[in-house]
Amino acid sequence: MTAKRPRVVVSNYGVGDNSVLLVNKGILDGVRAAGLLEGDIVWRGPVGNDRYGYEQQAATALRRHVEVYGAPDMVVGQACFALALFRVAEQACPDAVRVLQRDSTHERTCKELVDAEMVRCDLPISADWGNVTHSEAEYESAHVITVLSHWVERTFIDRGMGRKLVYVGPQTAELMRWRPGERPDDGVDFRVMVAGQMRVAKGTHMACRAWSRMGGGADDQLVFSGHPEPQAGTPERLFIDNEVKEAQANGNVRVIGWGRLEEMPLRYAACDVYCLPSFQEGSSMTCVEAMLCGRPVVATENSGSDLLEEHNGEVGFMVPAGDDKALADAFEVYRRDPELRRRHGTKAREVAMEAGGSGRFAAGYARALENVWSG
Repeated sequence: MTAKRPRVVVSNYGVGDNSVLLVNKGILDGVRAAGLLEGDIVWRGPVGNDRYGYEQQAATALRRHVEVYGAPDMVVGQACFALALFRVAEQACPDAVRVLQRDSTHERTCKELVDAEMVRCDLPISADWGNVTHSEAEYESAHVITVLSHWVERTFIDRGMGRKLVYVGPQTAELMRWRPGERPDDGVDFRVMVAGQMRVAKGTHMACRAWSRMGGGADDQLVFSGHPEPQAGTPERLFIDNEVKEAQANGNVRVIGWGRLEEMPLRYAACDVYCLPSFQEGSSMTCVEAMLCGRPVVATENSGSDLLEEHNGEVGFMVPAGDDKALADAFEVYRRDPELRRRHGTKAREVAMEAGGSGRFAAGYARALENVWSG
């Protein structure tokens, strides 16, 4: 007799291009292609990314779904926005397996790492304990927590939660979108790019200090593809602005702002090395994008880049978080050796291609759900 396959409901953010939305789309695509999708709870949060608003819409949608279609076998929710959804599931479909997709470091570990760096930077800032309380309530309610990187996996194991974990990595990206491009002859001999939010948790100041420490020439350039955050005038923003200015005084540093999705392959092509200096990440999709574009990667041990961790020294260099000297040393190795950059970039693309694209992740997630369901 063929075993009963699970009927799955997935909380659906809608369409978007950030990493969380792309992971959510991959889950939906995989579950749908596997014939497991009973319903996707489509919901839109209010302007301002208000978590309570998002959660209540998802919870209401699940309650209505159960009223119309009956109880599903599994409910998949996105971390940070799943608590109200799971509370409804506990009451309306208590036998359903609650699956939490966690894209980032364990919230308590995240707070400890970022708070420690704030202290080191003499900033009077501490992450909200409410985020920790909320997230840990989600972890407690979930039967299963799926994670995309071994770094995230380790932060949960360290908190005694290994029994709930299912690894669904490594992170992937769309193979057809991210391809090598020609490096423009623009007068810059060596360019390092950092993409994303410019703030302490992302290690913006570490990249700036590493660049100053390296002491590159006039034809070398550090580029930030993003904007300083949070809002102007806050202590953290003033700190980041000052770090950028100091780096600019010691070398060629540019802040070029956010790039549209279609612009990013050109930005990867224009750099020689991609850098992710974060103190905490989940699975670093940008590292995969850079690798698919044929660029070597320098990232921290907290970046969640499984492909770099597995192939450290072959596709780039993994360094300790908060170590600007290690970052500077890695930059200098690549600055002095164009052939090594080329070789590591070629290998990086091979490794990322072998890991498979977003279709591999989608199919793998569906298989993971079936494995959880069967036993």
